[in-house]
Amino acid sequence: RIGSSSVLVSATDRGLSLRAASWTWKVQGAPTVSRVSLSGVGSGHPALALTVTAGNRAPDLASVSIGLPRGLNFGSTAHNLRVTGPNGARVAFSSRIVAGRLRVTLAKPALRIRIAIGGSAIRASGGLVANVRGHRGGALTVTITTTDAGRHSAATSARIRPRG
Repeated sequence: RIGSSSVLVSATDRGLSLRAASWTWKVQGAPTVSRVSLSGVGSGHPALALTVTAGNRAPDLASVSIGLPRGLNFGSTAHNLRVTGPNGARVAFSSRIVAGRLRVTLAKPALRIRIAIGGSAIRASGGLVANVRGHRGGALTVTITTTDAGRHSAATSARIRPRG
């Protein structure tokens, strides 16, 4: 259940000495990923877009790391990357590729962001392009790891069917 609980643990030893410790246990909702789309794969110009929302009663998002499935990879630079907030206004961020994953770090934590990646920032292999053109293959899995302003990380994945 989401919320806060106070915990008190006490123990006695053989000499009947009493020791106790107490703390507050906080349970937050997990971040969610929605509105995921992967288009332009069949034409060889893929574009990935997704919305990430902080969990219920959780701190705002501080960074998002995106991992692509086999057949897709990030370009050496992420120039064609756009991050917007809930009202569609651009959000200040920095980005870099770390171990094949795109890490987007927000200048200021946000409750919800939309990330759109296209152009030279994402590439599709010839085999994946051919499979999508031939209407072969199934859904692909994109992995998303979020870090909130409280420095808690959570991983999730989204299955998407690539479109032409």
